[in-house]
Amino acid sequence: MAHGAGSAAVGGAMSGILSTGPGATNVQISLPPEALRPVTEVAAPPGLVNVPGHSQVFVGRGDELAVLRKALKEPGTVVVHGLGGV
Repeated sequence: MAHGAGSAAVGGAMSGILSTGPGATNVQISLPPEALRPVTEVAAPPGLVNVPGHSQVFVGRGDELAVLRKALKEPGTVVVHGLGGV
């Protein structure tokens, strides 16, 4: 259930784009199949070879994880959003 101006609720097997609020704009571009190549065929630009590898260790978020664990035990809905791994 959503409340208030510009609110929306989506559930089930729904998928797509949802925009709310004044001036909201969506642009969708469809590329032809020949425009897409396998990653193995695309050369990386110079300098990307020094990007550090992915770390399997997740540190520095103990307080935030404790708050999340507590919220998950409470009745109601918990929404977590943001960039993964940040």
